[in-house]
Amino acid sequence: MDQSLMTPDASTGKPRLSDNPHAKPWPAEHLAALRQLVADGSTSNKIAALPMFKGRYSRSAIMGMASRLGLHWKGSTGPKRPAEPQIAAPKIVAPKTPAIVVAPKKVRHPNVFEIRDSQCHWPLWQGPEHIEDKRYCGAPAAGSPCLCEEHHAISYSRGRS
Repeated sequence: MDQSLMTPDASTGKPRLSDNPHAKPWPAEHLAALRQLVADGSTSNKIAALPMFKGRYSRSAIMGMASRLGLHWKGSTGPKRPAEPQIAAPKIVAPKTPAIVVAPKKVRHPNVFEIRDSQCHWPLWQGPEHIEDKRYCGAPAAGSPCLCEEHHAISYSRGRS
């Protein structure tokens, strides 16, 4: 087996096959320095910036090798746990005032013979019906010359298919 594909495994003391076919072994002096620097509390950023490691190993490579060697960074508590939920202060709710309900205007839905130019021409029928049974919205036109605000919004909305 090609020895250039091997990396050390700290738990068994034996070389471990790397998943990366382009991986090169770390020299023993780099591994010893990494062990010492992690034990001294250096961060992975500081280690990667040292002349010995700079340009050879990325910060991620240094962290990966430290992990494979079983090294732990000082001050590291492992995976971060979610914060405990905080109890929210009670909300002060103002007393509700009774809502004034306005009855909607009754709009007579005109047929084709009764519709005026100032009324909404939105069709309310579906399918074949007799011409006198075909009714339109009939609300006052506002959004365009022949549609009320509600039907204008529906007709010219971007989300329609």
